[in-house]
Amino acid sequence: MDDEKRIQFIDSNYNRLFTLPDGGTLYLTYDNGEKKEVTCKYHGECHLDVGNSGVYHICQLAEILENNGTKYAPIPTPDNMPYRCYGISEESGELVLLKYGETGYFRCNFSSLSTEENRKLLDISHAHLGITKAQAAAMYAGSLFGFHVPLADPGNYNADGTLKELFHGDIEFETDESLEFDDEAEQGEEI
Repeated sequence: MDDEKRIQFIDSNYNRLFTLPDGGTLYLTYDNGEKKEVTCKYHGECHLDVGNSGVYHICQLAEILENNGTKYAPIPTPDNMPYRCYGISEESGELVLLKYGETGYFRCNFSSLSTEENRKLLDISHAHLGITKAQAAAMYAGSLFGFHVPLADPGNYNADGTLKELFHGDIEFETDESLEFDDEAEQGEEI
């Protein structure tokens, strides 16, 4: 493999996803669940050959794979997780790109200035890619805390993306007697 020649992979909106070395392996998961590994060959900065099936422009390949419901990644991903999805930054409200196995998030080329508009874009993109709310929530948690934690498992989320009750049974809290209220303070008098 020639490490100097890196094959660029983007999504259909020109967001950079990952690179592979010339001769690297791309993992494909088709919409019917079938999986395949293909060797990719470098054919210039914006072109590649995928499994000897012909030379494609990087955006052309992204569009074909996305339209067919095929997931693609440089590493095998668990059956219940996408390689990438989108999230909304809690800090800025911008649309961000999340990648399986990588903590943090990446700038998204089509984020708008409106958080509301970004939520709409997220929903449309996830519907097109077949990403559930549970998967998106798990990806967001994985990007924050690592993909080894239980929060990064979509099985721990309800269909609406909310966290399932993970702890069952009664939880007892010890009380500190010094925290009892003064009767006068409880009646609204100033202390």
